Amino acid sequence: MYELSEKSKVVIGLWQNTPSPTRDSFTWYISGGLLRILRFRRILKALG
Repeated sequence: MYELSEKSKVVIGLWQNTPSPTRDSFTWYISGGLLRILRFRRILKALG
């Protein structure tokens, strides 16, 4: 997953939010250009 994100020049990480009962205290964030993210998601769907 991380190797794939590095190839696609997309950054994946965990972003800490204020803990709330309705939501996890950690939320995934993906940063990089929109086109890179869309291409990365297509690759993930193809693998999944």
